[in-house]
Amino acid sequence: MNARRLRWAFLLLLLFISGCNGRSREIRGEFSRIAHAIDVLRAADNDKKAQLILPLRDAPCVRFCELRDRCVRAYETHIRALHLIERARSGPEVAPRQLDAAEKTLIQAKELAIDCAATQAEISRDILR
Repeated sequence: MNARRLRWAFLLLLLFISGCNGRSREIRGEFSRIAHAIDVLRAADNDKKAQLILPLRDAPCVRFCELRDRCVRAYETHIRALHLIERARSGPEVAPRQLDAAEKTLIQAKELAIDCAATQAEISRDILR
């Protein structure tokens, strides 16, 4: 009877461990998908960022929604600044007020991008432990 209980306990332990590994795989998978979308967006040329933000914005998340949303906010701000620069340069004369607004938006985008990268690095370190 003791050997039978021991086998059941061992089997339950194995099921528990495999369930934990499955969850760990899911967590890493979600982070990996979001981190990849961030990395692709970060490395892209400016003229491609508006297209490449869509996979990040639409990435499903459970645990890493804050990371995704921070990075979306950073790159949406960056894209907005690029549009402001383009608009300022499109007229016959460069509009100083529009360039000033673009510069302020770029500064804000840079701060948000730094926060995005720091959050991504922190989560990556935690996951790899």
